[in-house]
This record gives sequence, C-alpha cells and structure tokens, in this order.
Amino acid sequence: MCRPTGRHCSHKQACGRSINRSGVSYATGVEEEAHVIRSFKDVDLAFLKVKRPARQVIPLGNEQALKVGQDVFTVGNPISIGLTLTRGTISALGRLVEGVSYIQIAAALNPGNSGGPLCDMSGQAVGIITLKFQVDPMTGDPVEGIAFALPATIITSRLAKLPEIRDMKDQIYCPICGEINLKVKYCVTCGVELAYFHNAEQPRPEKITEVAACPVCHTPRQIGKNYCLKCGASLLQKG
Repeated sequence: MCRPTGRHCSHKQACGRSINRSGVSYATGVEEEAHVIRSFKDVDLAFLKVKRPARQVIPLGNEQALKVGQDVFTVGNPISIGLTLTRGTISALGRLVEGVSYIQIAAALNPGNSGGPLCDMSGQAVGIITLKFQVDPMTGDPVEGIAFALPATIITSRLAKLPEIRDMKDQIYCPICGEINLKVKYCVTCGVELAYFHNAEQPRPEKITEVAACPVCHTPRQIGKNYCLKCGASLLQKG
C-alpha cells in the first residue's frame, strides 16, 4: 500500500482481467474487494483503492540511492502458498526492457511475486516486481534468477497523475493504455475507441501485425518481440 487513504499499487496484470475490479489479501487473512482507480499499460502499473485502509503502509523510497550488489528483499505469494519473503541482490540499474527502465535483481522469484514490493533493507519500497526472464530471448535456453522491478520514481510520477476524484466511473477511460480522456471518441494517446469506465470490462481486440524490420533503427525482424531489442521501438502495427 502506498497511501494511508487506502490506495494500493500493483503490477497491472496481477489485478486480473477485469479493468475496474480486483481484490486484496492481507497478512491477517482478511480479504477485501478493491477497485482499480487508474492503470498504465505502458509500465504495467495499476492503482487500487479499498474501503478500509490498513493501519500500516509500506513507505515509497527512492531507487536512486541503490547500488549494484546491494541486498534487497521482496514479499509475495509465490504459487499461492502464502506471503513469503525472498531475499535478492541488485544486479543492474536502469536496465531497459521494451523501452522501460527497470531495476534488475538476482532472486528466486516465482508466479505470485509479481506486483509485490521490492524493498531495501530499511523496509522502504524501491520498486514493484514486474517481470522475470524464464528463457534467453536470443537462444531460447532456460535462465534463472533474472527479474525486474519497476522503480519507485516511476510509481511516484504516475501516482501524481491520479485524479482528485473518488473513482473514474464518470470519466472516459481508455481500456488499452489506461489514460483518461475528456469528450472524445478515440484515445488521444493510443487511438483506440473509448468507453466509459464502468462499461469497459474488456479491451476490444485489434488486429496487430509484426513489421518486417524495426521502423527506427531498421534491425531485421525479431520474431516474437513486441519491441526492438536494440532501440526499444514498437515492432507491431495496427491493421
């Protein structure tokens, strides 16, 4: 939780398929319904709100003080066995993956860790666990211990974009990129047809094709990749 007012932040995909409904479970065993008040697809981040805030929150820190080799830990629910603390080490800072800067960590993470906080040894959240590599993207060989966390500075900057209203039910919400738009038919950010938030349960499917080469640096086609491994440009086009 990032605010005493009952606002949580998590990995967007960890919130399930529904755009505006999710749930949270506390260490005490209490479960509560949560509502997604804002999401950002470009960094896979979602902000949720619950009716009854927890008494304690994890403070957001600043990853800029981190150093390679520093010990960190994360808390998650790997394979749904219950809250688990996992220790790791900072492997790299500012690692670009699909155009987004991440904290790379060496840790034994599993499904269920996604969306959990990455904390320094003082207990401050310096990021959110977002993804891990399971295979080498070039060779297909299995890999272990390579995971990535979205930095706290990105979380803080997106937190500042939250509207000063209770929810988004009366806003025009983009179900693809999560941006709020006002009185327009198509999203000004990604161009998708818009829907009011309370009606936007599932993103509308779009026909997406891969390009033959990167449109920016002209690297030949990179099969199975959405973004260029060299420059980070999108390798997908609509239509």
